[in-house]
Order: sequence, then structure tokens, then C-alpha cells
Amino acid sequence: MNDLVSIVIPNYNNEMFLTDCIISCAASTYKNIEIIVVDDCSTDSSERVISRAIMQFPEIKIRAIRCKENKGIGHARNEGIIASKGKYVVHVDADDMLVADGIEKRYNAIIKDDSIGYVHANAYGVSGDIGLAVANERALSGELKIHKVEGSRPHAQTIMVKRTMYEMYGLYCESLIGRVDREMLSRWAVFASRRGVKINDVVAYYRRHENSVTSRRNESKEIDLKVISDYEKRMADIIANSINGNNTRFI
Repeated sequence: MNDLVSIVIPNYNNEMFLTDCIISCAASTYKNIEIIVVDDCSTDSSERVISRAIMQFPEIKIRAIRCKENKGIGHARNEGIIASKGKYVVHVDADDMLVADGIEKRYNAIIKDDSIGYVHANAYGVSGDIGLAVANERALSGELKIHKVEGSRPHAQTIMVKRTMYEMYGLYCESLIGRVDREMLSRWAVFASRRGVKINDVVAYYRRHENSVTSRRNESKEIDLKVISDYEKRMADIIANSINGNNTRFI
């Protein structure tokens, strides 16, 4: 039987997009999945959306976790990773979506060599409130722009990672307001650069809108870049602290 893949969806007040996000995960051609939605104290109707999804897809393992307090995307992702049971983890922000065969393509790539720690790929760009059905149609017709990643900065929504990578190199930094992916990828670039593999498939839909995480990052860019710069200068200490401290939460 194929390995279990855990899909972690951090959510904060994304009721408008969350349904399509979950549906896109449920529509995966790779069937051995679990979906973990981590709600970071939303004040909208996200909990109702999650409950409906659990009822709509009884054949899929969908779990809901509600954070005790709002601590940001790094904490939400960490809670999902800790709760995950899969050998592999995929992260999808609540306002983004998966391409149906995106998990299958990444899984087929990552199992080719046991030394591979993570696989990343390309993503379609969507804007505004475009839903899953329209996104699929536009992807088929070639209307959507493909975001191709070159170099050492993989697109976060396209990564499939072995869960053991977090045990080896630490969980997400929870002190950052945004840019948690960049900080994590900086760690991997230093300590696990040869463990990443790029495939040329398109595996996700990446949404840009005024309330998206990427848009909100601009407000805290200067602060976060300074934090990341400090991290990168003392990477060895960070890894040691992360493994000896943060990772005790795996127990």
C-alpha cells in the first residue's frame, strides 16, 4: 500500500476560500491521504466550513485542530505537523488549492531515492476569488500563468517533505510574523541542500489577494528580513536549539 501523505492546512479567517481548498485536497488522485485543518482562532465561519467538509467527505480522514490562542502561521503549521501521521507532509494555505494529480506526481518523485528529503515543483497563479472549478478550466485551456521556481527558493505550496526532515532540522520558527517558509528553506539550504529535488510539474494553485499571507507579509517585511538575516548568520545554533527544544513537541 502507498504511504500516507498528510496535508496540513493552516487557516485564519479564510472561510471564503477554505471550502475550495479542502475540496481540491479531497479530489487528489493520490488516495492515501489525511487532511489536517489547523484553525488559528478564526473569528469568521471557518469552523462551520470545516465541519461541513468532514461530513461531505466521510471516506477521507479529515481532522480539525483549533489553536488555543492566535500565534500565527508558523505555530499553526507546527501543530499540524505534530498531529500528522503520514510519512510525507504537504502544506497548503487555506486560500490556495491543489492540482488533482499534484500529490501523486510529487510522491512518485520522492520515493525514487531514499536520500531525497523533499520535492518541490511549479504552481499556477490565480487572483481574487477565482474558485476551483474555474481554476481547473483555465489551467486546461492554458490561460493561467505558471510560476516556475528557479534556484534555491522553492515555492512553499509545492513542497512535499518527509516528516523526518522536521525531526532532524526543526519545526517552523514561531517568532516570525511571516516568511516562515523562507527561514525553513534557509535551514534546508545549509544543512540539506542535496536532499531537495525539483520536478517540472504544476502541482498547486497559488492565490494572490489583498488579505493573503504574501500580501500581509509586506507590512512586516523589514522586521522579518532582519530576523531571518540573524538566523542565517547563526544557523548552527538555530538547528541545535530547534532540535533540542522545539522538537520535544513531537513526543
